[in-house]
Amino acid sequence: MLKSCALWVNRLLWATVISVLLLLAAYVSLGRYYIGYVEQYQQQLVAQITRLTDLPLSIDRLYGRWSKLAPVLTLENLSVYSSEGGPETVLSIDNISFKIDILGSLIKRSVQVQHLYIDGVKCRLLETSQGRWQLAGYPTTVSYTHLRAHET
Repeated sequence: MLKSCALWVNRLLWATVISVLLLLAAYVSLGRYYIGYVEQYQQQLVAQITRLTDLPLSIDRLYGRWSKLAPVLTLENLSVYSSEGGPETVLSIDNISFKIDILGSLIKRSVQVQHLYIDGVKCRLLETSQGRWQLAGYPTTVSYTHLRAHET
């Protein structure tokens, strides 16, 4: 009786291990396959980012790659324009890459960034009369309530 129970537990453990490995392999394969399509949805993604942040911006190139078990998204030549609607660039970043924490994102039900890399930041700052610094064309106090509304 004990021997048959141990055999059953052994088979169950092996079946679980094999199932987890197959699911992990499928996840990585599908991720590596579909991450290449991110670039085709650049306009929609930039429009979504603009809507969520309420910032006038442009991105020359947005693409994805796969690193270990997570996707990495890269934005090249990000430009944020003056909030007054002019063509003046107040912030430009040559390269932003971020690795998405898939498990954390699933648990918290919102995108969680595991690693963030920023390279080549140029911005126009103005000093206010109170001695504070602000991005040119933007008010000193900024409300992020519109971002919180989208998180829930």
